[in-house]
Amino acid sequence: MTAAAELMARAELYSLLAKALAYPEAALREAFLSGGFLEQVREAVTQLSPRESLLAAIQSLKAAVEEVALAPGGLEAEHTCLFARQVLCPPNEASYGTDATFGGVGEIADVASFYAAFGFQVAPEAKQLPDHACVVLVFVAALYAKEAYAVEQGWSERADLCVRAREKFLKEHLGRWFPAFAARLRELAQLGFYPAVAGLAQAALFPGASP
Repeated sequence: MTAAAELMARAELYSLLAKALAYPEAALREAFLSGGFLEQVREAVTQLSPRESLLAAIQSLKAAVEEVALAPGGLEAEHTCLFARQVLCPPNEASYGTDATFGGVGEIADVASFYAAFGFQVAPEAKQLPDHACVVLVFVAALYAKEAYAVEQGWSERADLCVRAREKFLKEHLGRWFPAFAARLRELAQLGFYPAVAGLAQAALFPGASP
């Protein structure tokens, strides 16, 4: 497997995880229940190394999907409870950061500056702030895709720029709040699906960290 192919597999994985944290509309829910989503995740993960923690996380996700199949309507209610109406587990960095009291304005602005540097924009119809978990994971996916393209073209400086930006973004943003978000999901979620999605994201983003 080429380096570019592995980078694209990572881009695909983060895109899928972002979708999994979005509200489960009918088409998305069907992808979960039919096994199509899980198969796409598995295909992406099998192209990565090291794979042990990721494969274990996939097993947890598989069990969680099977649980969802036994609880019709439960995933929609779970998403609303966790992320919207009661907001038991805020999916935004600003809710966990040092300036949360002020709405996380500084953190959101810094995240937006990363996006601007790479020409990344949040679609207006997304109705999500720049620091939302779904948006952030799509941005990480975009960085991997840009790096893959640079590698294919032999643009070493551009590829290195993507690597350094991603490492800085993980250190200054995702690494500071996503573990707390995942822990809160494990504590408060009624179904195993969203904790399993966050667990897989953690295993991919921070391979040496404990859940």
